[in-house]
Amino acid sequence: MNDDNLTEILERSVADVGVGPPPLAALHRTARRRRRSGAAGLAAAAAVALVAGGVALWPAGDVADTREPAPAASDSPAPQPEPPDDLSPAGTRWAGIGQAVIAIPDSWGTNATGCGTPSRDTVVVDEGVIPLCLIPFPADTTSVTIRERNAVDEIDGWTPVEVDGEAALRSPTSSGRGFGGRLYGASVYLPERDVMFAAQSSVSAQAVTDVLAGISILDMLVAVPGFSSANYDGEQRKAGENYVRTLTEAGLRAKVVVKPSRSTPGFVWGASPRPGTVVEPGSTVTVTVTG
Repeated sequence: MNDDNLTEILERSVADVGVGPPPLAALHRTARRRRRSGAAGLAAAAAVALVAGGVALWPAGDVADTREPAPAASDSPAPQPEPPDDLSPAGTRWAGIGQAVIAIPDSWGTNATGCGTPSRDTVVVDEGVIPLCLIPFPADTTSVTIRERNAVDEIDGWTPVEVDGEAALRSPTSSGRGFGGRLYGASVYLPERDVMFAAQSSVSAQAVTDVLAGISILDMLVAVPGFSSANYDGEQRKAGENYVRTLTEAGLRAKVVVKPSRSTPGFVWGASPRPGTVVEPGSTVTVTVTG
């Protein structure tokens, strides 16, 4: 067999073999799967693909970068939360009835009185029965009494003012001679809450103005109400029951402790925390009653 015969035989064999169209669809599907599975690697490798026998640059726009951008650096400090509005000013503490309070210096006493007269700078809350005696108001002393309005409070002609958005009335500042010297006084009344703040001072009229400027209405805290009105404004046997109701209405809980006594059952001996103390709503007040 020579070369011519071999060539003729091969051409006839090829003609007898059927050759279909190239499988382009399958090739494209395979290529898409490979691109999806290798996209992250391509992006990290700067879009370089190996091609048979060489290196080809993959167009950067064909690969989506799914990484989230890093947050921009900032020299500004993170914002700090605002302090609660119910915090008393530095160096002071709240005292009051319900949500009506006044800021008094930490150095002041509470009910530091004798026969109703302050013995030093003090806040007076729910003092109860006051013995009848005459004690001079001491020099260089300022006090503020927090109470409900009573029958002798004549508020006609008082000046309308505003306390934390609530309507209030302020009396004129008085000046007169007391048992121990000149005494100044003024009051602020909150009609909506029936709370009176009555300030007195042997220092100056300005001292009275300064202490009354500390009146506020709390949003998130509450002052323990007094029990004197429960003891003396109705039947004493129901005083404890009425005071528990007052605490409940103020958003507080009551724990009643009975103290054996020969006096009328139901009379309120005391409360802890004491009236005027500012606490969180839902706090428990221990009420001691006679039984």
